[in-house]
Amino acid sequence: MYFYNPNTKEILTKNDLGLKYNTSISNNATSYNEWIQLIIYRKPLVCDFQICVENPIELDGTVYKKTYTVHYKSLDVIRSLVHKKLNEQFKYASEKAYIKSSCGFTIDANEIANRDIDGLIKVMKAKNTTTELFRDYNNNHHEITLEQLEIMQLEVIENAQYLYKQKWNYSNEINSLTDVKTLIQLNFEFKYMDF
Repeated sequence: MYFYNPNTKEILTKNDLGLKYNTSISNNATSYNEWIQLIIYRKPLVCDFQICVENPIELDGTVYKKTYTVHYKSLDVIRSLVHKKLNEQFKYASEKAYIKSSCGFTIDANEIANRDIDGLIKVMKAKNTTTELFRDYNNNHHEITLEQLEIMQLEVIENAQYLYKQKWNYSNEINSLTDVKTLIQLNFEFKYMDF
């Protein structure tokens, strides 16, 4: 149980109040006449887009009440948080990217895959080999030609550009929205290309 002194703005528990006056309320009621029971409501949980504000303590009949109000953050702050969410989801989609290649199987289409394909192309050109073993997205091996590798590399690059275009479209949507509730409910679903 809490008590509040509107003159000093102090908030004390019943035990702390007894220690302050070194006596119980029933033994020394006059020492406690400035103290009124205070009901402290539980602080509400908020999401990243909200802020919890402590309201001024108010007298409600015979008790004081300490309450809280939840507000949305400013539109600019929410926009920056939604952009951050977009960037995180774009990064995840880019790192996990895969495509159905025109070569007939699914391949990884992230930055590492692009680097690996580029490396294979350079090795094949340097060694003047006609075919090379390639492991696809499902860990199956395929014997492929230099021409197929070059096609796959272009497809990986096109898919990366496709992901960026989707990100830019989402970013434009974030910047155009003025309704906070619509803004925070945005979902970002990145799609990969199918060749």
